[in-house]
Amino acid sequence: AVLYCLILSIIYKSIDFKGFLNILLNSAKTSGIILFLISASSAMSFVMAYSGIPAAISNGLMSLTDNKYIIFLLMNIILLVIGMFMDITPAILIFTPIFLPIAISFGMTEIQFGVMLIFNMCLGNITPPVGSVLFVGCGIGHVSIEQVTSKLIPYFVALVAALLAVTYIPALSLGLPSLMGLI
Repeated sequence: AVLYCLILSIIYKSIDFKGFLNILLNSAKTSGIILFLISASSAMSFVMAYSGIPAAISNGLMSLTDNKYIIFLLMNIILLVIGMFMDITPAILIFTPIFLPIAISFGMTEIQFGVMLIFNMCLGNITPPVGSVLFVGCGIGHVSIEQVTSKLIPYFVALVAALLAVTYIPALSLGLPSLMGLI
């Protein structure tokens, strides 16, 4: 798609060499930010897996309470915090084997858990202090994190409410698959 746009820009003469170099420089800056965040996240996931933090989280969570609502709330808090600091892929690979058996033992289906997990990871990606998508969006928009964060607070509140609804109301994540006969 990028090559196609470049060819069309050359054909329609909407870009000159100086503009092309500017685009390359901006692309390199944005890619550098993204690659730095991904590498930091990968390093963190390696350290977490090597040190046994995920297993400690699982054992600690199960020793706190037998109330499924509190367990699900704690899982959401942990996943949201993890989503703020880690990239989605390593977080899913590390925490799914830990939290899925716990969720299933408390009556949550795999589909509902998957929706909750992805919702948490996506919400974490746009949440400061390290939300990678938020940083990339601010970089592209040439605005500071502080300017954006204050305006996003009502959206964060609504998204957290939706996350809790998905967690505690199974019909929200299972309704459509049930209607289609997939469950």
